[in-house]
Amino acid sequence: FLHTIVVNGGTAGTIIVYDNTAGSGSIIASFDSTNALATYAFDVAFTNGLTIVTSAATKVTVSWR
Repeated sequence: FLHTIVVNGGTAGTIIVYDNTAGSGSIIASFDSTNALATYAFDVAFTNGLTIVTSAATKVTVSWR
């Protein structure tokens, strides 16, 4: 269950979240982030795994259960 992704800084870019153990397959979310602190709430279930791919040097913290 993906709760939130917090962007802690770094370089602005795209963040793609996959329901998979690799950066492919079913996309849970895809969004652009800024380099400023921001919290993105999802509250969605995933079953196969959770992989997060960033297009830049973005610092993130992931909250899940």
